[in-house]
Amino acid sequence: MGTEMSFYKFIILLSLMFINLSSAYAQSLRLDTTLSDVYQFHIRKEDEEGFLTTYYDAIDTKDKSNPFEIIITQTRSKLMNMNGVADGIEKNLKNYNPDSRLMLIKQEEKGGKNRRLYQFASKNTTILMLMQESNDWFAMIEAEFPDDELKKMSIQKWQDIFWKAE
Repeated sequence: MGTEMSFYKFIILLSLMFINLSSAYAQSLRLDTTLSDVYQFHIRKEDEEGFLTTYYDAIDTKDKSNPFEIIITQTRSKLMNMNGVADGIEKNLKNYNPDSRLMLIKQEEKGGKNRRLYQFASKNTTILMLMQESNDWFAMIEAEFPDDELKKMSIQKWQDIFWKAE
């Protein structure tokens, strides 16, 4: 499972690596972590090379394990956009696993802000991504959930939590 998790993180990072890294403005996007009674979160932030990255390290409230992390990346829209990121991920998925497909779960365009919730699954994990952009900024929330963790809290619940991020 660890190899597979690293593989999909590699695909996402590979999709983003051709971006010009310059100074960026980042909007503060947050998850409401009170919506989960199964996990507590250790939150840490990094601000580097035009990207504000927030890591939500999940800690299971029962066994204190650290089964996954949620990553929020924010930058200027001139550096990244939803279509470019989604296309890059789709191409890399086809190259490395032709059976995988990036599914659009939900989308909304309102008040100059565009939002899309994507999901793709492998045999042991499900990756969920919320992309959000405006004229000035781009943000992406992503997490790779092991199937065992989705038995504790459903993917639909995670979709709701991601969609409610502000």
